[in-house]
Amino acid sequence: MSSNHKKSNLALLSVEELRSRLSRNGKSQQLIQDEVFFAQRDNCIRRAAVLIPLVRENDDWSVLLTARTEFVEDHKGQVAFPGGAMEPSDGSAEQAALREAEEEIGLPTKEVKILGSLPTYLTISNYLVTPVVAAIPWPFPLKLQTSEVSRAFTIPLAFLMQPENHSERVTEIRGQKLPIVYFKAYRGEVLWGISARIMLALLDALRLNRTSHFNKIAGSVMN
Repeated sequence: MSSNHKKSNLALLSVEELRSRLSRNGKSQQLIQDEVFFAQRDNCIRRAAVLIPLVRENDDWSVLLTARTEFVEDHKGQVAFPGGAMEPSDGSAEQAALREAEEEIGLPTKEVKILGSLPTYLTISNYLVTPVVAAIPWPFPLKLQTSEVSRAFTIPLAFLMQPENHSERVTEIRGQKLPIVYFKAYRGEVLWGISARIMLALLDALRLNRTSHFNKIAGSVMN
């Protein structure tokens, strides 16, 4: 199948079809390992949520991402989804993801359409992250929280879904050898680590990723 054919099929996907594909993917399941047990025993586990904002751009689907500043506590300078730690006032992962997106990029949350969620991930920094998928209005006036976000930009799903645009490398992080996903640079922006892993899970859930990296190593603790 040609790249143009794939792109045209992707462009035809409606919000309702995206929601349907996510629902058919099944309920989110936590990736629990011994590391999670010990983190819970030591009260080290922290729950978090991220928003995967899908936008219509140039009559096709793209994802809105941010680049973190060097001032944040974790994942300095990395490409990431809007999101952060859940607060006691958050009634759900959805509420936490929307609150963080509003704080970080000024997202008008009343116009957001929640499509579903993906499996939760335990990161190497002991965050248990729930990815929430949504269709958002675009464009909208970005209001970046400059202490945490240095810039925001979009990457087309048509680029991300191509198998030749992502790979996996074993990298040593904090004394552990972990399989890390890297996407090729898109206009100078490199998506890698936990955000890249979540992106593959999204593509897999939407049946846009035929290489199934996510399914192959879903049992690993991710960075």
